[in-house]
Parts: sequence; structure tokens; C-alpha cells
Amino acid sequence: MTKEKMGLPRPTKRRVKLTELTTDEITFQPRPGGTGERQLATLCDVLKRGQELDPMAVWENPETGELVIADGHHRLEAHQRTHPDARVRVEVYRCDLKTAMALSMLDNTKERVSLPREDRAQWTWARLLEGGWRVVDLYKLAGISKRTVLYQKSLLKKLEDEQKPIPDTWKKALMGNREVRDFDAELSHEALLAAVDKADQAFGSSLAELCQRRPEAAAELIKRCAGRQNLDYIARHLEWRKMTKAEREAEQAAMPF
Repeated sequence: MTKEKMGLPRPTKRRVKLTELTTDEITFQPRPGGTGERQLATLCDVLKRGQELDPMAVWENPETGELVIADGHHRLEAHQRTHPDARVRVEVYRCDLKTAMALSMLDNTKERVSLPREDRAQWTWARLLEGGWRVVDLYKLAGISKRTVLYQKSLLKKLEDEQKPIPDTWKKALMGNREVRDFDAELSHEALLAAVDKADQAFGSSLAELCQRRPEAAAELIKRCAGRQNLDYIARHLEWRKMTKAEREAEQAAMPF
């Protein structure tokens, strides 16, 4: 979903001092853990090479005039660590608070700083607790399945109807309602994607580079890590066919070692 489709106004592009910016991480930081050192190190390296980072998305509070970081907490910290006196690029949005809250999720679905799925689900749960959000906007903004958000909404209504305490986190809500079985398949799929995201953050770029440079080395690495039984499962899951003897001999003849 684009910013235009969310009804966000066209931003004003400016350069401002870091001291002109403020943060409200409770409202605009969807990552419970805050900024991560690995992402920060990468961004700092970019700045040290004399390159610029993407502009930060800033909300101008209509009541106070404050410039609040809506998306760009990692970039703000990187600037503060490397060039605290610099004037940085920002895109200033003038809109109401609810509209501005969409900014953090819209940009966190990008690959540059991917937001873990459990954090996205927590964001949609928090928005449902606030009220006033459409399901279609939530699942498109968060980048999770429509069924997940619908289940969150139905679970919230169930808790309200039964006048039970409503957990402030999605994880607590799930742990307290494991008797619901018709959603287990969806939860399993979300857990699978969360595991993929976590592994991708840890070593995805290195594996992707190895696949491009030396695909045979990548194959040997997967073989070493997976083991025979898991390799068979991986092959079936990806619907790979078994290599013929002629194909195997041709591949071995083409190897440089």
C-alpha cells in the first residue's frame, strides 16, 4: 500500500538540525526492542563513507509544531553517532496523528529494515485496542495476512463480550486463548514466516551472495547444514526433481575443481 492510498498528504522536503527533531517511540516505534546494533552499524558505515541515508519521515504536530520522527529511528541514531551537528534530510507530513501513525508501518515493510512478523502482529493488535481502524488498512499496512487481523478482531470481541481482561500484547492474548483450534494452521504459517524472517536477518544476505557467486558452494553448505533426511524434505517441498546420471556427470565435468 502506498502513502497516497492511505490518504497521507504530500510531504514537504527539508533539511533540519538533529536538535530540531524529537521522538515519541511509544506512538511511532513499532519495534518493542527499539533500535538494533546490527542495523545501526550498517547505517553508520554508509554515513562514514560520505553517502546519505533516505530522508526520515517526520510528523509535524499541529498543536505544538514539534517535528516528531514517525519513521527513521535507526537513521536518527546513526546520524547522532556519526555527525551530530549535521543538517539531515526529512520529509515533513502535516496531518492528524492517526494518519501519521501509518508512516512507521508503511516503510517498515521495506527490505532495508524489515520488521519481524511478531512485531507487525503486535502493532495491529495495539491499533485494534485503540479502535477506529479498518481491518483492510491494518493488514495491508502491517504486511501480515487478512485472516490474522480478523482473528485478532474476533478474539478482542470475545474477550470484551465475556468481560475478561484484555492483554496489552498479542503474545499474551494468544497464550491465554490456546483453546481456539480453528486458527492453528494460520498461526503455524505465521510462525514459519517469522522463522524465515529471523534467519534472513541473521544470514540471508550472505547466503544470497554465495548463491550468486558460487551456487555449487551454496548447495554444499545447505547439504552440510541440513543432513540427508532434511535434504529429501527440502527437495520435496520445493518440488525439485532428482538429477539424472547424465546431468550429474555433465555438472561434475564443468566444475573448476
